Amino acid sequence: NASAVTFGGTPAESFVVDTWASIRAIVPDGAQDGPLGVETAVGRGASDAGFDVLAVCS
Repeated sequence: NASAVTFGGTPAESFVVDTWASIRAIVPDGAQDGPLGVETAVGRGASDAGFDVLAVCS
């Protein structure tokens, strides 16, 4: 199971592991563009492609 999720190095506000292949996470305020990271008991992985943080529409 995932123990941490990060967006450009910033920890997710919260996250839920749905399946071994699916995680839902809330992008925190202040997150920066960069790799999406997931940490587990056996190590850490990051996306090859960058994650782009876009402005919130209100």
